[in-house]
Amino acid sequence: MSIQTTWAPEAVWCDEAQTYAVYWASNLYDKAAADRRNAVSYNRMMIATTNDFGTFSEPRVWIDVRRGPGYGTIDSTVVRHGDAYHRFTKDEQPEIMQVFQERSPELFRGTTDAARSAWEPVAERIGSDHVSHAEGPIVVPSLVDDRWFLLLDWPPYGGGEGYVLFETDDLDPGRWTP
Repeated sequence: MSIQTTWAPEAVWCDEAQTYAVYWASNLYDKAAADRRNAVSYNRMMIATTNDFGTFSEPRVWIDVRRGPGYGTIDSTVVRHGDAYHRFTKDEQPEIMQVFQERSPELFRGTTDAARSAWEPVAERIGSDHVSHAEGPIVVPSLVDDRWFLLLDWPPYGGGEGYVLFETDDLDPGRWTP
């Protein structure tokens, strides 16, 4: 199998490894299976490292959780807070299609078999009381106080009209309010 698609790349600095981690969503399948990729594959989160954004380590699978034919996980974003990394990822399981939050002291810890099995679960289906479908999370700290902001894309094909803003004053419990 080889990487055939690349979506939504992001990067975060990893102090422990003194390098940038670059991560993105990909479908892995043989080129011969391109016309039936959703039947034979699903989205995984990949990760590689770089110090110069010109050369990269060999990519490896970071999150590998099959949620159904053609469905996995996409759109991870990561922030460092205290001694932990907080990762926000879209779960593509058809009856969920929401973002979950998890944390780990190790950025490169891989997840296989079950969502939220290697990183500590923090929050499930963030914003589901306000949006029926969410993806493309963006997390940023406030510049003036201790709050954090989370933007979730509520796409038109999920009944929405774009990004919806949520906030919290503490990342650890994962309680987000609109």
